Amino acid sequence: MTSQPEPSGFDQPMTFTATLAAVPPTAGIPTGTVTFMDGSISLGVATLDSYGIGKLTITNLSGGTHSITANYSGDAVFRSSASANLNEVISDYVVQAVTASLTITRGQSGNASLAVIPQGGFNQALTLACSRRSSRSLANWSSSRK
Repeated sequence: MTSQPEPSGFDQPMTFTATLAAVPPTAGIPTGTVTFMDGSISLGVATLDSYGIGKLTITNLSGGTHSITANYSGDAVFRSSASANLNEVISDYVVQAVTASLTITRGQSGNASLAVIPQGGFNQALTLACSRRSSRSLANWSSSRK
């Protein structure tokens, strides 16, 4: 089993490919489906093509390390089987409020702290911005990668 691209970032398309082949003396090409798993969670099912290859493209892996396997369903000739684990690292970050709350009255200022927690080796520049939504509402925070 392989994955592309490697490494991958959050929300980027990632394609997992499982290639099945006969082990001599058995001949032929496996048919059926392959279920791609992240631990015990199914990522999706791919139907094998005429070469015994199944591909699945996803964009929903969270930041961090994932243990991916491909489980073959088997057919009339070939028994079911599972691939070895493929450790996939997704680069991402989490922004977490360090200051639980902050009350500011009109005309005053205040300070609040945020923590940027890297996941999966995230090491890109990050921009944080604060804007006022309206005269009667809380500030609105946003973040983006550069």
